[in-house]
Amino acid sequence: MIADLERREPDSVAYIRPQRAFADIVVSFGPIAERQQMADDPLSATVLLRPTIPHPNMSSVLTDDHRQAVHLKLLRDRDGKPVDALHIHGYAPKSISDEIASEVWSRLGVPEPVPPSLGQIEPGIHSGPLAITQLILLYHLLIARRGEEAVS
Repeated sequence: MIADLERREPDSVAYIRPQRAFADIVVSFGPIAERQQMADDPLSATVLLRPTIPHPNMSSVLTDDHRQAVHLKLLRDRDGKPVDALHIHGYAPKSISDEIASEVWSRLGVPEPVPPSLGQIEPGIHSGPLAITQLILLYHLLIARRGEEAVS
């Protein structure tokens, strides 16, 4: 997975990063430097949530019980503007990541159960950070499609 990111880096520099300042949500996957992760360790995600659009209420999962898997920080982005940074840890136990994913899924108002393909990198390989990130993005797509304001 790290090799894929490195291979795509030139495209990211040329086409994606120049748009960063205009994005409501910025997602990045990578190892956490402070944890001295190895190349084959599961990647964590950082989701920058700008105050330009309403985001899902995640207060029920941003608790001490879930801190091993997610936590929220207020940071300044590269342009100096404040952003909420949701850190989703790849090293978290699957049970905690699944609990968070189920809670976010419940906010979507979709009657079906959480799809087993959520967070799937390839058959048999699952990423909790990918699943939670996918759900946050899906939340925003559904809200935009419905023409609604974000719901708690």
